[in-house]
Amino acid sequence: MRSRHWHPSDPGLVTNASPVEAKLALYARLFAARRDVYAHYWENQHKGTKGWSPTVRDPFRKGSVWDRRPLPLTLEVLAAHLRADDDLFIGLYPLLPDATCWWLAADFDGPQAMLDAHAYVKAATSLGVPCGLEISQSGRGAHVWTFFTSPVPAADARAMGTACIHRAMALRGSMPLASYDRLFPN
Repeated sequence: MRSRHWHPSDPGLVTNASPVEAKLALYARLFAARRDVYAHYWENQHKGTKGWSPTVRDPFRKGSVWDRRPLPLTLEVLAAHLRADDDLFIGLYPLLPDATCWWLAADFDGPQAMLDAHAYVKAATSLGVPCGLEISQSGRGAHVWTFFTSPVPAADARAMGTACIHRAMALRGSMPLASYDRLFPN
């Protein structure tokens, strides 16, 4: 399957007993993003730095990401990420070339992350926005996800997320949602 022709499809009901291919299809459908590029997480223990970079064929070549030839996001890459092969931890680019997205994620970091994320979930629910909460990989943050059944304009998704943030701030009263970091797509 060539990645540029790969569009997420609904795998139907997926359960714990479903085959791996169905589970992977569900994951690919929920976390649909650009397929022509993906990022990987890196750490430099010596320098004490860490971050995200596009995964490219020519990492030492100068120029833009496109000059360095990004690797496409494939089902094999998603499967390796989910298995944590070679500590592969990928990042997605949710903003599609036509300025739409399949999902919105609100990122919360720091000591108040779970309280603020719960306020966001409560606010979203009060606005009729379905969402799911997860603890971030570090265990010190949270992500709140809203998945769409088809791509929506990213500006509309962000406006919805911003409305949830404002409602959450009102629900928290004097609390400023200090742990709120950003919305994806950003």
